[in-house]
Amino acid sequence: MFIVWGKKRVTTWLGYVADFCPICRDLRTFEVTRIGLAGHVYYISFGEGELAGHIRTCTACDIDLNARPENYRELHKEKLAPQQLAPLTFPNWAQAHATRLAVEREISSAFGNLAPQVRQVLIREPFELLSPRVEERFRASHFDGPTALAILGLFVLLWIASEIAQRFPAVFLVAFGVASIVGLGGIGVALYQKNGRFFREKIIPPLVAALRPLKPTAAELETVLKEMKSHRHAIGKKLKLKWLLDALKTDEAGAVGS
Repeated sequence: MFIVWGKKRVTTWLGYVADFCPICRDLRTFEVTRIGLAGHVYYISFGEGELAGHIRTCTACDIDLNARPENYRELHKEKLAPQQLAPLTFPNWAQAHATRLAVEREISSAFGNLAPQVRQVLIREPFELLSPRVEERFRASHFDGPTALAILGLFVLLWIASEIAQRFPAVFLVAFGVASIVGLGGIGVALYQKNGRFFREKIIPPLVAALRPLKPTAAELETVLKEMKSHRHAIGKKLKLKWLLDALKTDEAGAVGS
């Protein structure tokens, strides 16, 4: 008898806290989760497992960051606005992040003048924070919604072709040939566009939010992507500079228009 057993990740929700988010660049509400590694038999685990760490997830931008629950006064059970949560969960958050908040004031100041080294670190930061999300995405094969629909479309086209062939046997080969070409072509297009959809939906929006105050140049962004690529990070290899520049340009145009 073959028994499937091993360890699996177990997540346990703990509560909400207020803390600084480096992507949003402001105080935000976070959801804190305990990560455990528990033994399982046939993928059924018992208990919370051995502690592997804690993460806090920003409820505004969805970024995952390491968390230390002991740093907070309490983990609140109700999701509140960050200004309401801060006195309850992290009353000294401003003091704890004083250095970073000073940098943020410098960024937002009309007379701010960041040192080039500091500016480059701040531009690179969101790429490093989002890199684990990209690594996880490309660690294994993945079919998103449009790709699954394209595969379903192939079967629908083949079914339609079979119905046509039953009524008109003379066009059997033509019907199945057309259905196969159209269906497989649709799957090919969906697969080709899959990476772009992932970045535009999951990675570029938080990148734009974090980079907006810095107004990085194309050369600065290209430098960061090359650095990430040289360190073999998928975000440096898979993210196209044009996608990011287009999104930043659209965001800037929207800000001017509003």
